[in-house]
Amino acid sequence: MAVNQGLSGSLSGGKTVEELAREFEDIVVDRLKRVERSNRRLHLMGGVILVLLVLALGASLFYFFQLRSGGMPAWSSEIVSARAFQLADANGNVRGIWRAEEDGSARLSLLDVDGNVRIRLSVLDQGGSPGIAFLDPEGAPRVVLAHLPDVSNLTFADEDGRARAVLGLSADRSSTLGFADRRGLTRALIGVDRFGDPELAVMEGGAGAGAVTTPQQPADTADAEEDEDDGDS
Repeated sequence: MAVNQGLSGSLSGGKTVEELAREFEDIVVDRLKRVERSNRRLHLMGGVILVLLVLALGASLFYFFQLRSGGMPAWSSEIVSARAFQLADANGNVRGIWRAEEDGSARLSLLDVDGNVRIRLSVLDQGGSPGIAFLDPEGAPRVVLAHLPDVSNLTFADEDGRARAVLGLSADRSSTLGFADRRGLTRALIGVDRFGDPELAVMEGGAGAGAVTTPQQPADTADAEEDEDDGDS
């Protein structure tokens, strides 16, 4: 109906049939070009959507298989599990590492801006013994606090890594404070034994050389301690 009206209007304007046919052909070609451009846009959008779907599916499968093999952290709404975590500053420098070691121990290390470990907190696999170490920039432990099954001690070391002062508490309830020279040889010991009596040792040439003074425990006190031990057993 619209084409007939257009032809009638054109005839009333004095145009020939050939001119009207060319105009009609131009209109049809223009509309076909519009349809083709619209189809190309639809095909392009469909391709983009298909690529995104393929990427999403691939990422989901990758994460699934990595999760099954233990290579990526698994989490629920409240718990995050992983073998290691890293803490980075605003410049991307690693400042902290928290991980489970191959030997079964757990360790938290804090680093300075140069990447040197300065504090190391550890829990050993054997016996679950905890400890904390303060290190210098060269990586040498300078202060170590440890709790072992048979002794708890606090150790101060020099820049060469030699223990120079050690404060310890043994499983038998005796306590000792020892001092060493620059060679690492023990030169003096002061402590309290398990009976509560003081002990003092001074070595002139290092451990094993020099006089040792140990106050003797009174006989009645020793007997009382032995009776107490027998009663506990």
